[in-house]
Amino acid sequence: MNRCKYVVKRTYLILPDSELSITLDTPQWFDFLESGINSFHYIYSRDYTFRATLRGGAEYWYGEKTVLNLKRTLYIGKSESLTVERLGVIARTINLHELAWRVRNE
Repeated sequence: MNRCKYVVKRTYLILPDSELSITLDTPQWFDFLESGINSFHYIYSRDYTFRATLRGGAEYWYGEKTVLNLKRTLYIGKSESLTVERLGVIARTINLHELAWRVRNE
């Protein structure tokens, strides 16, 4: 997997090559999502991470993570759905223990 240029640490986006950051759930965050980016790495905590990618004709965001050589994908929503709360839910869900993941997807 290619390294993402942008990293979001729970509640803020770290802008590359800068000391600036953007707080999630602010107009600046939603403007950033609409600025033409197509992916970012999300870190909820050390063990709860995923990559968010834009799909569907650049309209819908998905969370992706490879666990035990199997790719997991979860629908996040349109840009306005990428809130602190929603990203946290995706991070916790996509990183479920293998047995819990299988039960969830049956």
